[in-house]
Amino acid sequence: MGNDTLHAEEGELAVLYLGSEPEEIIEPLFEAVNTLIEELITQPAKAEALYALIPETKREVAERKSKPVKAD
Repeated sequence: MGNDTLHAEEGELAVLYLGSEPEEIIEPLFEAVNTLIEELITQPAKAEALYALIPETKREVAERKSKPVKAD
């Protein structure tokens, strides 16, 4: 298994061969996948949902204040 497996083209299937005794790696593997999903998908979605609860006028003010000031 090489670097190309980890960076497969979109739509390609990557296969992971675990050998003859995969039991010892299955749980850590699924924990790692679940952690990635939580950090990359679930948490951002929750943050967006919370952000959407803020009234639009308040969001606009906060966004204007958070933009970097351009130096001339």
